[in-house]
Amino acid sequence: VMAFGKYIANPIARITMASSANTVSFANVGDYGTVYGAEMELRKDLFQKGKSKIYTFLNASYIHTQQELNKEKLDHENQYVTSNFISNLDKMQGASSFLANINLGWEHKWDKKQILDFVISYAYLSDNIYALGFEERGNMVDKAIHSLDSTLKLKLKSGLGISLSGKNLLNPKFERVQENKTTNLIS
Repeated sequence: VMAFGKYIANPIARITMASSANTVSFANVGDYGTVYGAEMELRKDLFQKGKSKIYTFLNASYIHTQQELNKEKLDHENQYVTSNFISNLDKMQGASSFLANINLGWEHKWDKKQILDFVISYAYLSDNIYALGFEERGNMVDKAIHSLDSTLKLKLKSGLGISLSGKNLLNPKFERVQENKTTNLIS
């Protein structure tokens, strides 16, 4: 178990510019940002017989982020980027509040140099801000993602390794929504 924290001077974020086209840009949005949270990791061999074992590991993190949003600073430092932020504080762009991974693996060792390892991994990322919003247009938010991956690795005595991986096996729907502060709806 671990706790962490960080103070960020002059955070840069992706923002939605005040335009009819929903144009996004990167800019220094304020004087400070803060990040703190906790992470937990657990590793456990579940079953072992001879030169084979089945194992698991779990990792979960809670992250709280906050950044100052300062329209005057944005306007002063960026000639072509303007935005009228919804509030003076918001979560940091790109950071999920909760992340979790769980893996189940099978490993077989013929000897110290010849190893076969097969792992199935599930990951969850909670909602995160894709771009900070402006005026009555809320933030553009990437909705939570569930993913399933697998990896097969073979290490040979010669030092040569072969790896195969399957990514995004669940083929989740990636969804980005625009919050609407006027009606408290998401479109």
